[in-house]
Amino acid sequence: MRVFLKLWDGLRDRKCYANLATAMGQQKQTFRAMELFSKARDIFVKEKNAAWPSLIDLYQALLLFNEGRYFESRNLCNAALNVFSSSALQGKAVLCHLLLARIASRTHDAATAMRECTRAEAIVTDLEAPLLTFQTYFLMGICNWSRRSKSRLRFFSARA
Repeated sequence: MRVFLKLWDGLRDRKCYANLATAMGQQKQTFRAMELFSKARDIFVKEKNAAWPSLIDLYQALLLFNEGRYFESRNLCNAALNVFSSSALQGKAVLCHLLLARIASRTHDAATAMRECTRAEAIVTDLEAPLLTFQTYFLMGICNWSRRSKSRLRFFSARA
């Protein structure tokens, strides 16, 4: 029982770094958030945890996206996507595709934005994830609106 409690405390500490980093990011303390994410990620990598470093990459990508640092965000998001695409965490792969679509949209690359939305849709149709399904079709609608495709906008709005 003591061994389990010690392991639980250690996992909780690492998750606390990631949660604190998220809070710091929401407070616009990007530098401190990135430091805490890095600390948590390093610990998970040393422990050979397969999922958490990629999850932290996704969190960092979102933080950098919100700061307008699209190139860095795209690189981290693609790294996370490479792991999530070949894992059981398909919902996280959808989130990566949606973030990549948002990055493309912000950098005025409508074709890439729609391609990433389509990739998200291909995954989400096999998941029981109503919120991800809504987010996918909502973003597809926004991408079509920005391309001024009103008929496709109505189609995706109805599906969302």
